[in-house]
Formats: sequence, structure tokens, C-alpha cells
Amino acid sequence: LGISVRFERENLDSLSPDGELMLSILASYAQEESLSISENVKWGIRKRFEQGEFQAYNIYGYRWTGDRFEIIDEEAETVRFMFRSFANGMTLTEISEELARRGILNRKGKTFVKSSIQRILDQEKYRGFSILQRTYVESHITHQKKMNHGRLPRFVVEGTHPRIISDALHEKVEAERKRRRKAGAVRWRTASCFTGKLI
Repeated sequence: LGISVRFERENLDSLSPDGELMLSILASYAQEESLSISENVKWGIRKRFEQGEFQAYNIYGYRWTGDRFEIIDEEAETVRFMFRSFANGMTLTEISEELARRGILNRKGKTFVKSSIQRILDQEKYRGFSILQRTYVESHITHQKKMNHGRLPRFVVEGTHPRIISDALHEKVEAERKRRRKAGAVRWRTASCFTGKLI
């Protein structure tokens, strides 16, 4: 047996044939309305991206002042330490352990884990520019974000904020990544001096 739901304003009974039909129509209308709103919002965001505008984001090393980003010196030095350490051969685990030993925590008061250090090393914003539309929402129903691997255009906007990492340091990190891959690391982020030496 089903449970009857009565809508007083619409004068509908969910178990009556007319009520069931009308509820199906209203649900379809609401879904189409949601899709229309979602597409309009996406269109507006893409137009702002095309014009070089971007939304404020929360990123370690910076604070948003309302109209621009400012560097937080203490956090910026931690970011530079991560880049320098990786470029000098330390693994993500070693960097994490060294930060914990120094008592340096993230904004949530927790230790930096390998995945968070990985994201920082991959973040282009520390070089003073932004890649817009790196992710997108595939469905207006699930609202799940997906990485944009060419499905939608991406926009590179230079000079959106002050840089923390120099191009030279970034190039050293990229060279170290290549060295670790060449050394036989299955995944460079877990490479060590012994990786690839044993068969």
C-alpha cells in the first residue's frame, strides 16, 4: 500500500490518477527549469573566463582582500620550502615529516599529507597566473565536479596575483620529476634513491 500525500494548494492527491500525472508533469517542469538555470550560470561563468575574470579562491599562501590577493609571508615560505625540498630530491613523505617536525601545519591545524603537498606542487597559481575552467560540473542534478581534460576550453590569465615561486624553481621541480620517472619510478611522487634499482 502506498502513502497518500495531499497538496492543499494544488488540490492534488499523490495516489489519484490525475494527481500522479500532474506531479510527473510538475517534476519534469522543475527539472527543465533547473537545467535552464544551470546552463545560464555556466554561460555567464565562461563569458567571465573569456574576459579574464575569475572568482575568488581559497589557496594556501594567499589571502583575498576583497579585490585582490595578497601573499601571506609565513605560508609562502612553506610553499617555497616544499618546492625547494622536492627539487633537491626529498620525497613527499620526507617533506611531510619535516614540516611536522618543524610544527608547520595547514590551515585546519593538521599536518600536510602527501596528497596536499602534491596539489601544491601542481598548482600553477604560485607562479602568478591562473588557469580557468580546470574543472566543470557535468550534471546539474549531481553537481559533481570533473577535471577538464579538453571537453571544454580552458583559459590562461597572466598576472592575476603576485607570484610565490620563480620560473627557475618551477623548472627545477619539473626536471626532478622527469629524473625520477626516468629512474624507473612507477609514480614519481613516491620515488626515492632506491626506486627502480631492484628487479
